[in-house]
Amino acid sequence: MVDAFRAAPGFVSYSLADLGDGTFLSISVWDSRLAAEAAVPTARLWVADHLGDKVTLRSNLVGDIGFAAAA
Repeated sequence: MVDAFRAAPGFVSYSLADLGDGTFLSISVWDSRLAAEAAVPTARLWVADHLGDKVTLRSNLVGDIGFAAAA
């Protein structure tokens, strides 16, 4: 999915976390809420096309980062 996101305007970063028990959480960061909202259909279609028989997309949320820190 990251390649599809890289081609989209406003893409900043993408992370995927294994939460255990077959559950994963992906977080993508965009330079604006508008760019993030525009990426929702891209994510939905990519999952359906590439992982549809293996993964169920439970939800897709768009929000603002309240706090971030780096090393």
